[in-house]
Amino acid sequence: MSDVIEFLERVGQDASLRHASRATLAEALQAARIDPRLSEALIRGDQAEVQAVLGSSNVCCMVFAPAPELEEEAQQKAA
Repeated sequence: MSDVIEFLERVGQDASLRHASRATLAEALQAARIDPRLSEALIRGDQAEVQAVLGSSNVCCMVFAPAPELEEEAQQKAA
């Protein structure tokens, strides 16, 4: 399962993968050696099938945005 998590992290960080065509995503999944059944579910965006393949009924994806004051502080340090 860690391979899948790593792949999903990579997709979230790489805009070219995040907005990739199905064919490009399929190639990336194959290169990452993700299980074919799981790959198909990911390409289709089938959350129920992803959960079934992973053996988990609680798949959750979240992004935590920084608090506005922390974001401003980081921008000021960068300037």
